Amino acid sequence: MTSHAAGAVVHPSHPHRSAGFLALAGLFTVACIGAIEPLPNGTGTIMITVSTADIGGGGDADGYILTIDSELPQAVEMNAVVTVGSLVFGKHVVRLAGLSPNCYYTTGDHRSVNLVNSRSASPVAISFSVLCVDDGSGADPWDY
Repeated sequence: MTSHAAGAVVHPSHPHRSAGFLALAGLFTVACIGAIEPLPNGTGTIMITVSTADIGGGGDADGYILTIDSELPQAVEMNAVVTVGSLVFGKHVVRLAGLSPNCYYTTGDHRSVNLVNSRSASPVAISFSVLCVDDGSGADPWDY
């Protein structure tokens, strides 16, 4: 008589081999499931690129403000690459704020990022694009 357990053929005439095989199959199944699920205490990295197109000299000289979730804001330049590491696996919201009135988001003011356990050490890359135009006043913002 042959019985089927977890896709394996078990012959009753070899009980020790069958038990050993099923134990190995169980460990393999647990190992595979563990490899797919993120580690609870794992961390990842986000690489944020900020790029600004400046038309007519109306740029945002003081730069922008970058926040991740509800953490402390960080100043960034008009054109910058910022790498933030040691973020716990899971969903994060990255926001870009502090634009001058003559500047506009061309890709939106926030991004949602889901950091998951992977074999790659590469950071998750996101970007923000901003367009700044001359406000038409002809005034230099640094004139007093």
